[in-house]
Amino acid sequence: MNNNNSQKGYTLLELMMSLVLFSVILVFSYQIFKADHKVFVEQIEVVDMQQNARIAMDQLVTDLRLAGAGVPTGGVDSDFGYLHPVIPGDGGTMPDTIKVLSSFTNTSTELSNPMPNTSAILKVVDASGFVVGSLGIINGNTKEGGESAEAFQITHVSTSGQNTIQHRKSLPWNKNQKLNKSYRPPSTIYMITYRTYYIDSSDTNHPRLMIAENGGTPQVLADNIENLQFEYDLTTGETDVSETDEPSAIRKVTVTVVARTSTPDPQWNNGVSSINGTDDYYRRLTLTSDVKSRNLNP
Repeated sequence: MNNNNSQKGYTLLELMMSLVLFSVILVFSYQIFKADHKVFVEQIEVVDMQQNARIAMDQLVTDLRLAGAGVPTGGVDSDFGYLHPVIPGDGGTMPDTIKVLSSFTNTSTELSNPMPNTSAILKVVDASGFVVGSLGIINGNTKEGGESAEAFQITHVSTSGQNTIQHRKSLPWNKNQKLNKSYRPPSTIYMITYRTYYIDSSDTNHPRLMIAENGGTPQVLADNIENLQFEYDLTTGETDVSETDEPSAIRKVTVTVVARTSTPDPQWNNGVSSINGTDDYYRRLTLTSDVKSRNLNP
């Protein structure tokens, strides 16, 4: 009886061809994955850039629309100089800065008793809503004669029994520990906030839009905001001016925010810095908005 077991296997040539074909498929698959991954990362960065730009613009537009609420026409005196609803930075700089003064929460009350002297506690109709450490504006008739308005920092609030607001303490905004005038009822008192916006470019790879309230510690508002610019329309008829020595004449503000991606893309040919005009391969988004506050000059 004959047993013919015929065994067939892969030849070396066939094995080599299979390995080569598999390697080609693997390389091709990796290139597709790499390209898809690059597109995915780019999309994430673009979405982040768009969100940062909108966060920055929304905050600025909201604050500028409310600028001047609770602030007397023409501004207010303070231990840090005369304050206006909108205080422009140096328009010739890149990036620019701006300061906004407003009663964002619309918290207000009236003086219930006359002040016997300029350092007296403020006795008010209702002190609820006022916060220690925030700023206040008092505006009205004075014992010394005439009307006046000035800002101060709130050091103590009492709502139990008699409503009182105190300002006598050695804080940055109360250097003299007293007001300049003694006010009479029904002088109004608003709780206000003084906000400063600027770009922190200390880390050149990740510029950030910062916000500081009442001269306190700055906080990050939005990452990868490269540039901030403002132009102003004035009651004098001038339009689109980059700086002015008459902040009380501002009636409209044009805000421009430039955001960029977190990392550059060497294949992106349109990446031109909005600060110095150099090619740096970052993708950018520019948003511009005109803002008219109902509290500013018409």
